[in-house]
Amino acid sequence: MVRVIQSEDDLFTVIDDELGIAVRDPNTTPFISNQIEKFLQSKEIPVKKKDFTYQIKETISRELLTEYYEAEMTAELKKKISQLFSQKAEQISTTTVTYRVLLWQIRD
Repeated sequence: MVRVIQSEDDLFTVIDDELGIAVRDPNTTPFISNQIEKFLQSKEIPVKKKDFTYQIKETISRELLTEYYEAEMTAELKKKISQLFSQKAEQISTTTVTYRVLLWQIRD
């Protein structure tokens, strides 16, 4: 079984947290994976677990960020965007995604 257990970026996540509009997706937490692992262990089924982390880089323009936050735009957010893009026309946003693999074998 493979599941995403964490996914966040270093641009949108930070701004969402500052604005108080961050929404955590329950499907990108280790909760479900942990519950499955506990269940299998309770049935005395050996489980192997391995996490893999990958990073994805995207180029984000000032225009894209401004349009994305149009509904939440405040003077404070405009200032934050201006600061982010003060010396560059684009920013690199790095998204870190962690996958968890659970392996088990059921024998007859």
